Amino acid sequence: MMSKEKYEEMYGMEACMNSVKFDIEKLGYDPIRLLGEFTLRAKQDILFNKTMIEALMLYIEQHNIKWDDK
Repeated sequence: MMSKEKYEEMYGMEACMNSVKFDIEKLGYDPIRLLGEFTLRAKQDILFNKTMIEALMLYIEQHNIKWDDK
């Protein structure tokens, strides 16, 4: 059985935020498009880590990313 600390290290908010930052800042993914993909995946895959969506929403908020061009 995995300890709570190990679980948080692997799947918690900090780990998810690091993954989100890498995808956006290093790989060049569009955060809004990524949000759509994560949301769809969460609906289709019960094992998808939904904390990834929370981390991405936090990233979007922290970086003042706009949802549309209006």
